[in-house]
Amino acid sequence: MITLFIRHGVNDFDSFKKGYDDLKPIRDKLGVLKDAMYTEVGNENNITVTHTFATQELVDNLLTSSELQAAVNDLGVIADSFTAVITEQV
Repeated sequence: MITLFIRHGVNDFDSFKKGYDDLKPIRDKLGVLKDAMYTEVGNENNITVTHTFATQELVDNLLTSSELQAAVNDLGVIADSFTAVITEQV
């Protein structure tokens, strides 16, 4: 399994969360098997989301999806994103 971490600031957590939840069908279509959202202690407008995929190719498809990018841009992302792709080593 491969996990994608994305961290960025948003204008308003509640608005972002609602929009993020509404995008679940797109994430599912792009191969996200599991996702989670975290907020920074003391500032819920700094968020980290994780997405788990079966393959690197699916990660690349999500990261280059114009449909998803356009939708995310409307969610109030205001700070540069940090992205990391990792795999668990057991």
